[in-house]
Amino acid sequence: MDFRPFAAVDNALPRLSHAIYVERSSTGLHGFVVLFGHIRMYCKLGPGITTKEPCAILGLLDVTTGKEHFSQLEPQGLTEAPFLHSTKNLDQGLRGWTAEMQRQVSEAGAKGWLCSGELRRSPCLTFWKSSTADVSYSSWGGNTLAPSVLAAHPKKN
Repeated sequence: MDFRPFAAVDNALPRLSHAIYVERSSTGLHGFVVLFGHIRMYCKLGPGITTKEPCAILGLLDVTTGKEHFSQLEPQGLTEAPFLHSTKNLDQGLRGWTAEMQRQVSEAGAKGWLCSGELRRSPCLTFWKSSTADVSYSSWGGNTLAPSVLAAHPKKN
């Protein structure tokens, strides 16, 4: 989940649309998917690439018309999204997603629709070695995961 604003994409999105943004830079190949105009999921797609020019592309799908549009953008400096969020930031981010989706649904003319949602939470200590649940990681790797999680999910070739 990525709750950070990203003006280059946010300002180009038609109401309730889906988008894919991918950026290549010296820090890596990064991207995110936007669902229904506001729900953003970040993905790190590859390591740093120093032999290629930085570039970015945006793909949009307007769900109200079914039209797709792809365009090149100037790279915006996308960085990794936090892997974990504090409970406060997670709750605030989810409330923001819900409010924005409700606004867009109402602007689209839907009457009587109520947007709501909740994520089931597991204690962070179940999955992470950290001694506190209110931690935000800017990067992650196999050595961050608790041994019980690694054993339950062996790497696939």
